[in-house]
Amino acid sequence: MFGWLMGLFRKLEKLIEKKIEGQDSGVNPHYLEASRAAQRLMLDNKAKLDGRVFIPNLVLVPFNKSKKVPDSYISNLLENVKNSTEAGIYQTLAPFVARIVYVEDGFSEVEMAWADQQENIVVGMVECCQGPLKGQIWGIPLDGAIIGRGEGTYIHVEADEKMSRLHLRVAISADDQVILQDLGSRNGTFIKNKAIATRKKIRKNSGVEIRAGISSFKCYAFSNQVRHWS
Repeated sequence: MFGWLMGLFRKLEKLIEKKIEGQDSGVNPHYLEASRAAQRLMLDNKAKLDGRVFIPNLVLVPFNKSKKVPDSYISNLLENVKNSTEAGIYQTLAPFVARIVYVEDGFSEVEMAWADQQENIVVGMVECCQGPLKGQIWGIPLDGAIIGRGEGTYIHVEADEKMSRLHLRVAISADDQVILQDLGSRNGTFIKNKAIATRKKIRKNSGVEIRAGISSFKCYAFSNQVRHWS
């Protein structure tokens, strides 16, 4: 299956190359290079989670500050990246986005990162398995995510009346483990029906399932992301 997708990537590259060779002199070579790099990195950084394959969705493209980004550069780049995943065998946390970064700030090559709906870089994922938000997914930012009923929580579960306003915090460690911390919740946080001690941080392998209120969640770490972006 992955071999078939790589074949699709090569076809897309050849189409762009033809444009650069004369059919469309307006295509920027930098765009072709960035598209190729993004596609390679998507596959290199894919995460297999419970039988599904997730790929990063934020493309970071380095430019010199003195150079103007060509018109339609971002839209053309995103169109090519999205076309490469149209077979539907991959999932993302949020829509594909691209961001210009600068060589002067230390970026020398195209990079792919995981990002949430607000385009913030994230290092893990939370999925609701049971409860009012069943089926929804969220990223886990570098500084962690608070789950609760209160306004301003990163994962806001207002309809779960047995969950506290600030119920628990989920984070990812530098060695890719899930860190769970109950925040003094009224009804507790549970792993396999065993309550987490209040305010005590629990380290578990990626894929740990937790229960808070009437909701349950699975928490995953994306490999090497904390070390890379910290």
